[in-house]
Formats: sequence, structure tokens, C-alpha cells
Amino acid sequence: MHLYPFSSENHANIVRAFNARLWAVKPWPKSPIEVGRKTRARRMPVGAVGILYSKQAHSFTVPFVVESPPDTTRQITDVWPGTWVLPFSIRPLGEPGLLVRVEEAKRRWSFLEGCKNLGQQMPLSGAASFASKSIPHEDWDVILGDLASKAANVAVDASA
Repeated sequence: MHLYPFSSENHANIVRAFNARLWAVKPWPKSPIEVGRKTRARRMPVGAVGILYSKQAHSFTVPFVVESPPDTTRQITDVWPGTWVLPFSIRPLGEPGLLVRVEEAKRRWSFLEGCKNLGQQMPLSGAASFASKSIPHEDWDVILGDLASKAANVAVDASA
């Protein structure tokens, strides 16, 4: 299955995303990187699963389901400080207070086993936004066990 990881410089932006049920990325105007991100964004299907990574906490948090396609024309100015682009709706399956530190994830999630450099193993840079990581379905189950809220409906379409 495909996992779409997104990173945030600070944990406060993850809390804002959770509350808004929305994710977006910082713009890279007049950059070829922006063209690639838009192309990948258009390919991310509704129903896909993702996870947020807090650089500040060195932790994974808030697994989610993609609820809408990224909007390639809309800019968001009322959720996070500044302007954000390529917004899409999410259904959080966990809460920002539930965290798995990188070292623990490396021990628990097989697709990170033996990982020395997280950035080489997962597309977490801004330039790599909307790139997916292929993971075993069993790892998604472990991620949900580690990070999903007990009240969350965690049924997802594994083919997305």
C-alpha cells in the first residue's frame, strides 16, 4: 500500500491541521519543484492514507485518510501563518498528542528497519511533498495501533 508522509517544521502546525481537518504545503513559486509537486498532488487519490511528521518533536503523529483531491488553485491563509498551497481535506485517525518518536518507529515499523537517515527512507522534504512510500499493509496496522485514537473509524481502502 502507499503511505503519503508530510512533515511540519513545528508541532503547532500539525495541531492546526488536525483542528481544520486540512493539510497544505508551503509554496515554492517560480520553481520547477512546484511543477513536480502539483503533478504528484494530482495523482494522490481520495481514500489514500497518510501520516504527519513533526520535525520539532522528531516524531510521527496523526495518521489520516485523504478526503479530497488537492486543490491546485486555492491558497490557504487562515489556518497556518502565511500562505499555503495544494490544500486537501483529511480525516484524522489519531490526535496530535499521540506521538511515535523516530527511534521507536524504526523498531516497530518494518519499512523503517535499519534506516540510518529518515529523509532517505521517506519523502519528507518540502520538495518531495505528495510522493508516496510503499509499505506493507501490516505496517499500516501497526501505525494505527500506535497512533490511532480509540474513537477513530480506522477502516481504510488498502488499494488507494
